[in-house]
Amino acid sequence: METNQTNQNPTPIPPSTQPENTPPTQTPPPKTKKPYLLISLVVLLLGATGTFAYKYYQVKQQLDNQQSTPLPSPQLVVSSPSPVISPTSEIDPTSNWEIYENKTQNFSYKCPTNWKLFSNKNYGGKIETSECTIIYSGEISFDDGASIAFSFVPKDIADSHLQAEQKWSDILINNVSNETNAKEYSSNNFIGWISMKNQKHTLSLVARRQTSDGYYEIIANAMGDTQTDLEFNKAFDQIISTFKVLN
Repeated sequence: METNQTNQNPTPIPPSTQPENTPPTQTPPPKTKKPYLLISLVVLLLGATGTFAYKYYQVKQQLDNQQSTPLPSPQLVVSSPSPVISPTSEIDPTSNWEIYENKTQNFSYKCPTNWKLFSNKNYGGKIETSECTIIYSGEISFDDGASIAFSFVPKDIADSHLQAEQKWSDILINNVSNETNAKEYSSNNFIGWISMKNQKHTLSLVARRQTSDGYYEIIANAMGDTQTDLEFNKAFDQIISTFKVLN
């Protein structure tokens, strides 16, 4: 018995839809963030510019306000003028002193009201002197007091009167200039020597004002402790300042 063999054709396999030798799929590169960074920088720049513009506006407004603020009108203040005090208006401490004039020797000076005027002799009795003296205690100024004598000494007497073979005029000057604490003295054109703080006396002074035919001479001495040497010096300076040569 023949067996019927049926020729069965195998089911055809459809061809693959993927072509042969197809290159592999490439993954696209990631997107960069550069646009976002650029945008951030732009925003920051705009913010900084806005801040600067705002600050500038504020400063400008302040300057405009200062310039536009009106200044107060100046007011005229009228004050009474201060009195002008001239040197001549100062009080003269010697204004009420006693005036002594020697028309023979051609000079004058003032003596304080609480001092006394005396006449005396010098240069062996050849020269008359005018003394202004104050006595605090004792009988004479050499006890405790002060005395200042003025006179005019002609040149011939100054050169001729001697004592112990020395000119009396030189002895008078040397007695002061050789003392302790002696120094040069100058006041009202009188030049000489003054000694203070000396054991022999409180103050001693000899000064002269030269002329063509002699000199005006001052001899002053102070003793005792009632007044200091500086106080006596001030009193003598005031008296000397009143000396005048008569016309």
